[in-house]
Amino acid sequence: MDYKEYSDKEIARAFTAYMIKLIKHSAIDYVRKVKRSQERESSFSDVISRDVSLSSFIDDGSSLCLYERTIEERFERGFKKLSKTEQKLVKLLKSKLSLTEISEVLNIDIESVYSLKSRTRKKLKKYMEEEDYE
Repeated sequence: MDYKEYSDKEIARAFTAYMIKLIKHSAIDYVRKVKRSQERESSFSDVISRDVSLSSFIDDGSSLCLYERTIEERFERGFKKLSKTEQKLVKLLKSKLSLTEISEVLNIDIESVYSLKSRTRKKLKKYMEEEDYE
């Protein structure tokens, strides 16, 4: 093998470039780890916006019942649009299983459960906010 002689400046420059990459990637890993630990679990009821109330338009008690029925209908319509795995996740979350237990039931790692839960929550919210044109 032919070994090339490197000057001290070249070695220092290569080492500096290596250290910059190492520090950058370590910082990115740290930020990801912090973000992951700060994620809070939220129930699917948190997804549903309860800002709007029909009680301001109707003074009798029927407004709350009408509003809750509409939410349930939207949830059911959105739930039916989810994939089988996403529907299973929602059912497992409703049964109050921990994410670790859910990962065992679905046979996926815990990080995948976090991702699946996040994607499912976004999709369900989107489906629930869609107008019904049928």
